[in-house]
Amino acid sequence: MNEIPMWWLVLSSIFFALTALGFLGMAFAMLKMYQLVAGLIPTIQGVSAKVEDVSGQVSAIAHTVHGITQKVEQLTEKVHGIADSAKGQVETVGDRAKGLVTHLDQLATSSSGRFQAASGWIAGAMTAYKLWKSWQETRAESRARSGRYMPVPVDTNGSHRDNDSLHRGVEQSGSSSGS
Repeated sequence: MNEIPMWWLVLSSIFFALTALGFLGMAFAMLKMYQLVAGLIPTIQGVSAKVEDVSGQVSAIAHTVHGITQKVEQLTEKVHGIADSAKGQVETVGDRAKGLVTHLDQLATSSSGRFQAASGWIAGAMTAYKLWKSWQETRAESRARSGRYMPVPVDTNGSHRDNDSLHRGVEQSGSSSGS
């Protein structure tokens, strides 16, 4: 019969020993991984519970944000309505103000034309009044010099002075123009 060569047996035994060592190493690594995963399970469960809590909070926040969004949309609609109303009112007031300004401009134009027409008469009347007052003062001064008429002077406090106190005031002042 055929014999198995020795080198084959040695090589097979080395291969068997290495395979056995590899299997034992893999078994040891699996045991360590099992212990590691067993240690991580409580941590993972705690994180899972926290994630569920946060998920509930996020859901509540999302619900609140949705409610706020609806309120903001309603408020925006109200603001748009108010803005449209204000725009209409501003346009109405602007149109009325424009009409009023136009009317006032027309009134000012017609009034200035009328005043311009009457300004010559008014200036003439004022000049005549000033000439008449000047003539009256000149006439009163000439009467006062002739001695026929002497107006009673009025003090600054409103009381009338007689002619004697007037002459005394002139004499006391040292003026030579007294009578």
